[in-house]
Amino acid sequence: GEVGVGLPQVLPTYVAAGARKVDCVGAFARLALGAWPAEARASVEEKAAAAGLPPGELLSVLEEQLPPPEPAAREKLEALSFAEAVEVLSSLGATRTGMPSMRALARNEGD
Repeated sequence: GEVGVGLPQVLPTYVAAGARKVDCVGAFARLALGAWPAEARASVEEKAAAAGLPPGELLSVLEEQLPPPEPAAREKLEALSFAEAVEVLSSLGATRTGMPSMRALARNEGD
């Protein structure tokens, strides 16, 4: 299920309860929205409210229609997303880096 408030502090309880899949998009959506200027964020949030969707979900659809974020904002987004992902994976008990999988994906080897 979707993890809301308290991420990543509550993640060990999900694992202890036997969760096999955890959806953690909320934190990443907030980070992604932060990469755009206030006017673009306000537009996405307004359209999302009108559509009854979370802003991050709508952002994934509208991203190409928005002006690209400044290079510094994109770099900050990448760094913050990496830090968030490391924290989430660590909280879930991951102990390996996943580098073999990342290399395989980078080579587009499929499964």
